[in-house]
Amino acid sequence: MFADEVSATDRLVFRDVDVSTPIEQLIEWHSAGFAGFRLHGDLRQITRELVPELRRLGLFRTEYEHRTLRGHLGLARPANQFA
Repeated sequence: MFADEVSATDRLVFRDVDVSTPIEQLIEWHSAGFAGFRLHGDLRQITRELVPELRRLGLFRTEYEHRTLRGHLGLARPANQFA
């Protein structure tokens, strides 16, 4: 691997963006058609401040359609190897 490949990232750090709050940036991205975001940082701040505000704005799901990741992704349940 080359040194520049190691440091390459798809993350955007909010201090590098010309907006006043992360919520404003997420609203802008949502308006542009983005359907999801990976959030990194202080987990307490994200879960106690950011997520409730995004839910209030209708930008963060409150329920899942399926109970499992397999169901959410539409994957068939494998045959039981012990049956």
